[in-house]
Formats: sequence, structure tokens, C-alpha cells
Amino acid sequence: MEYSREAYRLSKGISYIKGEKYAQLNTSVCNFLLSAEDNILENLIDSLKYFETIDDKAGRVKAMLFTGNVYDSYGDYENGIQYCQNSLKLAEEIGYKEGQGDALSVLGLIYSRLSDYKSAVIFYEKSLKIRQELNDLPAVSSCYNLIARANTLNKNYPAALEFYDKSKQLREKINDYKALPWTYIGIASTYEKTEDYAKSVEYYSKGLELNKKTADKRCDLHCFLGLGRVYTKLINKDKSFENLLNALKTAKSLNAKSLLYETHLAFAEYYEMTGITYKAMEHYKHHQKIKEEVLNENIQNKLKHQQITFEIEHTRKIAEIFLLKKFELKEAYGKIKDVHKQVVDSIRYAKRIQEAILPSESMLKELLPESFILYKPKDVVSGDFYFIEKIDDNIIFAAADCTGHGVPGAFMSVLGFRYLEQAIKENRLTKPSEILQFLDEGICKSLRYNLNDGIDIAIITLDKRTDILQYSGAYNPVYLIRACAMQKNELIEIKADRFSIGKNVVEVPKTFTNNEFQLQKGDIIYMFSDGYKDQFGGHENKKFKISQFKELLLANCRKPMLKQCEIYDKTFEEWKGSNDQTDDVLVTGVKII
Repeated sequence: MEYSREAYRLSKGISYIKGEKYAQLNTSVCNFLLSAEDNILENLIDSLKYFETIDDKAGRVKAMLFTGNVYDSYGDYENGIQYCQNSLKLAEEIGYKEGQGDALSVLGLIYSRLSDYKSAVIFYEKSLKIRQELNDLPAVSSCYNLIARANTLNKNYPAALEFYDKSKQLREKINDYKALPWTYIGIASTYEKTEDYAKSVEYYSKGLELNKKTADKRCDLHCFLGLGRVYTKLINKDKSFENLLNALKTAKSLNAKSLLYETHLAFAEYYEMTGITYKAMEHYKHHQKIKEEVLNENIQNKLKHQQITFEIEHTRKIAEIFLLKKFELKEAYGKIKDVHKQVVDSIRYAKRIQEAILPSESMLKELLPESFILYKPKDVVSGDFYFIEKIDDNIIFAAADCTGHGVPGAFMSVLGFRYLEQAIKENRLTKPSEILQFLDEGICKSLRYNLNDGIDIAIITLDKRTDILQYSGAYNPVYLIRACAMQKNELIEIKADRFSIGKNVVEVPKTFTNNEFQLQKGDIIYMFSDGYKDQFGGHENKKFKISQFKELLLANCRKPMLKQCEIYDKTFEEWKGSNDQTDDVLVTGVKII
């Protein structure tokens, strides 16, 4: 830091801009490694822009790499991967081996945080090979540490301890005492996973003590958090609270979101151990909120898309070189084309299976003559589905929206459809709240309480003798429009319970509300997924929104049901325009006659 600042001062004195920018880059790197907040990102990006203007590729590699590093530490994995991939690409282009090794290492770290340990180890091993070729021993020991960590997270504890031992021996041999605490932290976390708490405390404490010389706040944060968790297991309230409080303060000061949500989870477990349940729930909510910010589904999909795009581009470059050398791409292309055809054919066949499972149009018209279904999958297969069945004088009708779309959504829809069949056909349940209870228990059991997957659903039962409507919903409401000849049409929203089927596990069992409503002739019941209102389009390319959707229903509710369906379909397509369809779309309407 001292030399970087002096370099900046001297460069500024002789108007040597390139020297200023390199000094600024090095100062930012030092601030990052010293866990000091001093406009790190702003300075890194400023340096990067300058290196782009003068076409200094080595400078760009370094600036992009450390920008990715900083984004990773903030829990912004999307930007972290983007910058590191670009850094790796440019480093390969100019043959900058050290930059390649560093970029691969950080990419591995990010994928490890995303629980993609297979990809992480691949990146780490590539990085290790380069660093061994360069005889960069500190970097080699870092790779050992990272490979060990990935094995710990993947529950391969013997392999983890083997690589940590390699890292420890190498760092002791080269007197790399500023990095040795990180090895101790890794060993401690592995012993924590194997429930050897005495050794875990020993190594976390060693890491904390040795880090006093370097004062790396990130290292302290890991030690505090680890000790807090272990002391909770050992039911040592005072030491657990002290260490977790230190971890929380440090995580907030560093804006380290990925570790901040882990700290809140550790506090939740601590308060559960002490019996203060409201505090445990408070920290668990913080944990969930921050975790969803960092690891929500959209970001996960973007990261996968980034990686696929990068790999395709990387493969294309290799293919071009291969073509020039061997002219053997024709055969490879033929194989890819065959595989692509098999995949497309499989998905098309899956569509036929899904369509066969859904109720037929003739069944719908027989049970509900005045009705329509607007069903528009985003991809070939859909995560939205509908269900209808008759039990005695009761008609049960449901509209559901599963997590995701395409193949993942379709798998979930088949699972949901099967449990509805069990509830209604086999167990002959007709009360919507009981059906949802059965569905929720079945999905949770099948998914083993995976918080990322679930179903939003509205389900109604129509008693044909009394025209009494029963309704229960998980996030998806029902709209009831009473069309009056002499006055303004009335839209009544019957609200759903604010939890999904299978998602959002809570401490007490979910209880679904059963609503009853006396219907009149001419009443129309609408059920729908969120795909229609979430579609981007229009002049300003914004979402359609629920308010506009309600206005559309009210404006057309007196028209024949099939005509309504045509209008809603046409309105959706006109709104969407040239945009891609955002999500699966399902809108249903049933008129009481």
C-alpha cells in the first residue's frame, strides 16, 4: 500500500497517467486484501476503463479479475462471474498464464459458493496445473486449499483433510504465515462437519491468533462465525454469542452478504438452542431474505446462461483452430446435430405426454359448458397446468403455477397433477383446503422440503345443487365478477393464503383457509397464473400488471366465454409484440348458468 501510494504521487507529479492508473489499481487490490473500504469498485472500474482506452491488455486482465473478486465478496455472483470470465478470455488471448490461473481460481470459488462443486473443482484443477507450471508456490498452496474446501462442502472429508495438509505443509515450508490462517480455517470447518468439535475449536482459534499479525477482517469473520457455530453445538452460550456478535459486526462492515446470511442462520440456531424462539425466527427471516437476494432463481439461471455462453464461445474458438489443423469438424457437427435432434424429439414427446395428462376439452365442456381456458406455455412444455374432476354433485377445478417453466416446470406439474388425482379421485376429498393440505404434504415429502421448488395454486369446488362456491388458494387468488345489467360490474377478489405448496417451510404446520361464497346466475369465476400480468410489452416495455388485467376482465365479462378467450389471447400477443414470452400463461373462466 505504501509503495503504491508513493508510485501514485510520483506519477501524478510528472503527469504519467499510466503510472497513476497502475498505482490506483494496486491500491484498490491492497484495500481489498486488507478488508478496507475505500472506493474499491469505483477505482477498479476507473482503472479498467483507462486500460481499455490505451489497449493495455495485461492491465485489463488484472483490473477485471480483481473487480470480479470484489463482486464475489459482496455476494454479487452474476457480475463476479462475468468479470472473471472476461479476464480469463483475455488472459488466454495474450498468453498471460498468471492471469489465467488467478481467474480460474476465482471462478472456482464462485461456483463453490453456488454449491456447484463439480464445476468448482474443474476450475481449481486447471488453475493448479498452471500455477505448478509457473512454480508459483503460494498460489499452488491456495489451490490445495480451495480444492480441499470444495471436497468438504461435497462431504468428501478424507480428501479435504489430505489437500488441507498439503496446503499447510507448503505454507509452513515457504513461511507464508499470512495465508496459513486460511488453511487452519479450512481444517477447522472440516472437523466441524465431522462433529470433532474439540479439534474444530483448536484450529479456528489458531487461525484467529495467527491472523492478528495480518488483521485480515475476512479471515477474522470466518473464525468468529465458525467458533460461534461450534460453541452453539457445545451449548456454551456465552462464547457462542460473543463470537457470533463479532461475526455479524464484521460481515456488516465488509458488506459480505454471502457470509452475512450464514451468520444470521447461525444466530437462529443459537437462539433456538437458548429457547428464545422469537429471536430465532427473526434471524432466520433475515437469513432467508439475504440468501434469496444472493441466490434467487433468476440469478442462478443468469449465471448458468453466462457460463454456457462463455463455454460456447470458448469451444467455438477451439473449433476454429481445430478446423484449420485437421478439417474434422464435419463429423463432430453431425454428432452434435444428432444429439440436438434427440433432445428436441424427447421434449416434443414430453409435450404429448403432458397434453395427454391434462383434462380434455370435451370433458371441460361437459362439466362446465360456459367456460374457457387460455393456455400458452412459454416453451414446448409448461409449468402451468389445470385440473378438473366431478365427485357426486361437486365439480372440482384448479389452476396451478409450478416453479419455473419448460422441462423443470413440467416435471413439477406432473408431480402436482398426480397428488391432486390421489386427493380427489382416490381419497374423494372435495373441500379445497383439505385438498391443498394433502397436496402440500405430498409435495414436501417428495421434494424433501426443498425451499426452491413449489406450486402456487387456486382450487374451487362448485356444488351444482346449491351453487355454493368453496375456494382455497396458495398465493393464487380467485376473481369473482358479478355482471349487473343495471349498474357497474363488480369484481370481488377472494384472497389466497400467503404461502406456496411445498415452499416456505415454517415452524408450525400450514393451515389453508376454506372460503365459501353463494353464487348467482351469471357470476364468472376467474383463476390464473402470474404469467399474463408479468409479461413485458407495450410502448414502454413494462409489465402488463394486475390492475390492467382486472380492467381487461371487467371490460369483457359480459361477452360470451369463447369470445373472451379470443380477446385475452389477442390482447396478450399485441402487448407482448416482439418480446419473448416471459413465463407460462394460464387464464381460466367459468360462468354460472
